[in-house]
Order: sequence, then C-alpha cells, then structure tokens
Amino acid sequence: MTQAKLGSISSDPLQTAALLEAFSDALRSLIRGEEGLSEGEYTKKMVPVHRGEKLSEKDSGDWSSSEREEAELLVDETLMNALREYTPDLCYFGTRPADGVDFGFWPSGDAIREGVYDGTVLEVVDGRNAVHRGIPEHVYHVNDHGNATLYRIKLEKLWSVV
Repeated sequence: MTQAKLGSISSDPLQTAALLEAFSDALRSLIRGEEGLSEGEYTKKMVPVHRGEKLSEKDSGDWSSSEREEAELLVDETLMNALREYTPDLCYFGTRPADGVDFGFWPSGDAIREGVYDGTVLEVVDGRNAVHRGIPEHVYHVNDHGNATLYRIKLEKLWSVV
C-alpha cells in the first residue's frame, strides 16, 4: 500500500470547507498512487473523495444544514479514517501538537517510545545504541544534529534446518 509522505496537507484554520478540499485532494493522490487496485476497489475508495468534491463545488456559505452536517462527518470521520490507512509506521495523521491546526502526517513520539520500551524499535542516538532485547522491527536513528530517521527492518530467511 502507498504510504503518505510526512508533512502538512492543510494549515488553514479549522474550517470545514478548507479541510474538506485538502483532505479530499490528499486522499485522491494517495489512492491514485496505489498499485494493483481493481477497478471496484478504486471506485469504492474514491467515494468519499467524489462526495467531498461535490460539496466543495458549492460555496460553504450556501450549504444547507444537511450538507454542512455531511461535510463535517466527511472531514471528522470518513476522510480522516481513510487518510489514516496511509500513515507511515510509527506516525499518525492529525494535527501537529505544537499548534493544533496544521493537519498532516507526523512522527509519533509516543509510538516510538513505546517501541523502544517493548523492543520493537532499536534506538540509535549519534551512533550509539542502548542495550536492546528482542528482534526489532524498526531502527530509529537520531544524529548529532537531532535529525531523525526511521528504518523498517525486513526479516529475510537466510536458511533453516529441519
């Protein structure tokens, strides 16, 4: 499955119309980037995008109460949940903690700390790593400048004895 790139998709204030357009655009791009989708799967995934586009054609000031309610439901639940499916490992889709307005895909400090604690993430800071237990699924590297990179470890069978 295609994974989203980290960063902002909408820094507009929390206005339903702006978020509806931004979320629909982002989801459309992610769905189009997926390989191997059948026509039926593609059509099903695009339903909220098309509904968002249809609502966006009309000025939000002219929305009826049912259209406003539908737009809010699309933004708050349907599109948010659909976008979360494309979230990279140990990240989340939502607002940045710093401002609460900038929607996008962001690293999750909590998920990384939990992974380090439970052994699924090996943390390497400036070339040194802490004692590690178990087999990690990810390596989280922080260099001397504070830049962070996450690597996924793919276990490949080298041999087996039967």
